[in-house]
Amino acid sequence: MRPPATARLVALAAAMSAVAAGLAAWSGGFGARVGGPDLYAYFLAKQAYVAETFRAGHLPLWNPYEFCGLPLLGTAQGSALYAPVVLANMALSATVAMQVLYDLHIAAYILLTLVYLTRRGHGLPSAGVAAALATAGVFRGAAGAGIDHPPFLFSVTYLPAVLLAWDGIGARRPGAEALLALLAGVQWLPGYPEFPLETAVVLVLVAALEPAPGALRRVGLAGVLLALGALVAAVQILPTAETVAESTRGDYPEQLKLARLLFAMHGPWQLVNVSLWRLGGAGVVCLVLGLASDARRRLAWLVALLWALFPTNRPFIWLYELWPFSGLRFAHGWNTMAPFFAGCFAAAGVERLARREGRDRVALAVALGVAVLALALRTTDFPRPLVAAAALACAAAAVPGLRRRGAWALPVALVALHAAGILGGVGSTGLRPAPDLDAHARRAAVLRALREQLPDAPRVLAPPELRAGMPLRARLPCPVGYEPAVPPRRVEHLASALGLDTLWWSAEGRQGMWQTLAARPGTAAALGIGLVALPHAEAAQLIGSGYRFVGVLQPGDFVLHRPAPRFRLLHAAVRAADEGASLRIVTDPAFDPAAMVVLEEEPPPLAQPPAGAEERVQVVAETPERITLDVVLASPGLLVVGDTWYPGWRARVDGATARILRADHAFRALALTVGPHRVELAYAPLSFRLGAALSALGLVLVALLARARRRPPTATASAAQAARSAASTARSPGAS
Repeated sequence: MRPPATARLVALAAAMSAVAAGLAAWSGGFGARVGGPDLYAYFLAKQAYVAETFRAGHLPLWNPYEFCGLPLLGTAQGSALYAPVVLANMALSATVAMQVLYDLHIAAYILLTLVYLTRRGHGLPSAGVAAALATAGVFRGAAGAGIDHPPFLFSVTYLPAVLLAWDGIGARRPGAEALLALLAGVQWLPGYPEFPLETAVVLVLVAALEPAPGALRRVGLAGVLLALGALVAAVQILPTAETVAESTRGDYPEQLKLARLLFAMHGPWQLVNVSLWRLGGAGVVCLVLGLASDARRRLAWLVALLWALFPTNRPFIWLYELWPFSGLRFAHGWNTMAPFFAGCFAAAGVERLARREGRDRVALAVALGVAVLALALRTTDFPRPLVAAAALACAAAAVPGLRRRGAWALPVALVALHAAGILGGVGSTGLRPAPDLDAHARRAAVLRALREQLPDAPRVLAPPELRAGMPLRARLPCPVGYEPAVPPRRVEHLASALGLDTLWWSAEGRQGMWQTLAARPGTAAALGIGLVALPHAEAAQLIGSGYRFVGVLQPGDFVLHRPAPRFRLLHAAVRAADEGASLRIVTDPAFDPAAMVVLEEEPPPLAQPPAGAEERVQVVAETPERITLDVVLASPGLLVVGDTWYPGWRARVDGATARILRADHAFRALALTVGPHRVELAYAPLSFRLGAALSALGLVLVALLARARRRPPTATASAAQAARSAASTARSPGAS
């Protein structure tokens, strides 16, 4: 007995997913080679830290180990609230969890794409072509970022799910509206706002371009459901918005525009090359054949595909003049979604070949075959023999004399080979091998042991470990970190003044950093840089500026120390007129943070302590979001805490609320009177609390919407629904 369509669909999805996982593992696995520090310093370290935080019974709100402290939830790329990432990392090691997450999301993406297209009337072979192109295309995006950025795959997986839910609304399936709102909310959680925002544009396009009357009503419904999804995700959106506001993102709008141009198409030849590189020759030919098909969603797919291919070209770039799109750094979402819509058209092209109808198709296919063959001879960015074979096979499948039953399987097979080639190369794609985490962990253990022997709790500066994500993995507090999008603005300014923004460059590019660090000892001390690991050949200039030798790291790096206490009691302050003035004072080579503190407001009453008077600061208890100190002062003074000043931190002194002052441009200070005090600092951001309340409200509204839509319709409503369905069927063109 022939298995039912659902069983065959699931079997195909399972087979494709297993092949994809096997090919990726055979090539070395995801992350075997990298294009930069992103995967290990940005994602895996944060995701593992988030899981450990949840396992310990805490919420992952604050990251005390990078940039002198910054929000963890607000930086988003740790996927701190995305359940699959958290659960996988709680159960498995970070690298194994990454492989599992890639495989699970690939399987989900393939299955959802197959379901979406088969429900639109496509057969399994053509839907499989779309799923293969959409999945493989994730890993051949701009700069090869899909290899190093797992949230790209996590986020784009929700695109076919959202479109399926929208189709369910059109088919009046119970709970479809609630499902769409929930999916739109969950898509925010992997961490990249580009994806939910650009998926929202796609959904509005689909709603507006449906071949049926009532476009305004559909667009309005889509907008309401997307807004409800954003409400569900408010617990992620509001902290992210606060973090972006406190970062340098808004300081350099021109740089944002230049960064987006990475996704611009500069001429037709680049478009052809990129398309052939991502889709292969057979995929491109099937795509163009599909453009002439009568697929029901052809217009919506076409506009979405053009937008995804040309997001930073006019007129589509005008979207980035509008809030909230104006704050997006790259067109990641569009670039990752492009293969999905290309795959939809390729599926329509395969269907057209399989139907064997329309003589114009013969000439079109032959012409395309010749054109692609000519391109194979002209360019060198892709394997010429494969493209030539794809072109000839697609043309042959359309020639009447060769158009036997099953001839369309040739381009299908070539698309499958192309996708297999991409997935079978993920372990060899990238500029360099993955970092040796075991070696870095051994070095980090030495650094941690040295740090624990020092009384001043200094921050650590070790460039190789920083690039491997060790500050979070090994709990090494660091004055900087790998956070290219949203580091705290003021800390980043201080770090740039020391040349620490060159940490990600080559060794030659970093040569001037140690000299700058030695020339500004006060700025380094304000940032807490007290323990430095560097090549022994470059250590002389730091030793000459007051650092002393304390150890050696293999394969021969020196470890140097200079006191840089995190907690200081001061009795002298200078007022800076504004943020720029405080930056100039703190980065002046003569600045001494042990002698005075810089404030951007009128200093409180201060007095020097009597000669020989004892003052002290003792840490009573500390977690990432809470610090308790016992402080004794001999005269009125300021307690300076060398951690990032940030909205959401609150202070209590002896049980009474106290105001946190901004000190030394980027840090915290509290005014204290004479005597002993119990000081408590706690991070409880309003953005998180308000976001959690709004998310709870959103979930309640989604539940109410789902319940309301499950109520059985009345007899009159059922008759009206049947009449509308019949009228819609009569108006709609045949699906392909």
